[in-house]
Amino acid sequence: MFEPQPSASAPLRQSRFAPAPEPGLPFSVRLFLTAEEEFTDNANQTKENRKSEISTRVTPGLAIGADRSWANFGLSYAPSIFIENNSIGDTELNQSLSARAALWPGQRFQLNIANNFTESNDFRDQQDPGSRLTGSTPFIQNVAIAEAAYVLPRLRTALAYTNTYYQTDTGNGWDTRIDNAGLASVAYTDPRFSLAGSYGLTRGNENSSVEIPYWRNRGDARFGYVISPAISAVLIGSYEYQEPDSGLHFSTGIGRVGGTFAIGPDGTFELQGGVSTFMTEGQDTEVKPSFLLAYTQRFAAFVVRADYLSGYQNRTSAIDATGATYNRSAGIFVTTSELLFRSLSATAGVRWTEEEFLQTSTFGGPPGTKDRTWDFDVSLGYPLARSLSLVLGYTLTIRDSTQDSADYYENRVRLGLRYEYTLF
Repeated sequence: MFEPQPSASAPLRQSRFAPAPEPGLPFSVRLFLTAEEEFTDNANQTKENRKSEISTRVTPGLAIGADRSWANFGLSYAPSIFIENNSIGDTELNQSLSARAALWPGQRFQLNIANNFTESNDFRDQQDPGSRLTGSTPFIQNVAIAEAAYVLPRLRTALAYTNTYYQTDTGNGWDTRIDNAGLASVAYTDPRFSLAGSYGLTRGNENSSVEIPYWRNRGDARFGYVISPAISAVLIGSYEYQEPDSGLHFSTGIGRVGGTFAIGPDGTFELQGGVSTFMTEGQDTEVKPSFLLAYTQRFAAFVVRADYLSGYQNRTSAIDATGATYNRSAGIFVTTSELLFRSLSATAGVRWTEEEFLQTSTFGGPPGTKDRTWDFDVSLGYPLARSLSLVLGYTLTIRDSTQDSADYYENRVRLGLRYEYTLF
């Protein structure tokens, strides 16, 4: 019996059109074909001039997984043909690819590579309701990661390089951004405690005709201590300093203390509390509370997951490039359990996001602008025959912003069939 090794540092990005095989399988190849009709009452996700559409989406998918004692590999690829408003002349091709591989050339060395690629002519494919980019915004995004690690029984050291490529439609043409980032990390794990730290240096917005290039330094630290089999304590901290080629430098910081608690055999609760800071050159430091809550509970018929997170964030490197923001986000999701529902798979959830913009940016509102976004989502899969399933989904997105033009709401319904075939 071989023992599966840890996954690469960048996990596969799950796609509903080509979900990755279960981990631990020696080798798996799965083929998918999904055909859907989709209705939206606000195709461009705008406040005014709402446009209703019924569109067709045909998506083949491929998922591969391999796991050996000396290497593993995973791939998920789903090109999607989207016939907007069922007009052949408006047919678009969207693509989503996620791949990763890990290799152990010796007992102590580990090499990881990963790549995530998205090409979309309809930003709704991004499934990010809090983003300032919306349904009419095409984009290309590619994230490539390479990591070399030296692993001892309790100590892991690693060097990693990440290249991020963005191409976005700004409304006045395409803008290309390239980020290059290096990361050095070390982690020590003991049966009673763990200690980890990292330092990253990023050169961002290279080649951009819109965004200002910058240098960013970031340090992170984490300490964990096992109090009992059911209780663990944790202390985390991070600091980020960013200096643009022109303009004022700024920094963000965070510090939280908390713990993880087991709730019976099937539940966990994580709580962290502390402060988050933001400072712009020549101005006073702003301090606000920062909390993290996460809850998971498995019941006989369903699984509940809930989370809450608040604090300052640097979103300069996000695809919508909204700069430094103060964010609060909460969500709750319910998924049917395989113990009772082996045929029916269903998920229902809601997420609320509040984002306050602190800087002038390409996609964000003026400083002080607040966006509040609600996203309600229901999805269902039910087998009609062997390998053939009915898929149904509904999404309601509501955004309320102090910048009036950013308000919008959208109802989206999709109904289709999915065929799945396992080669191995």
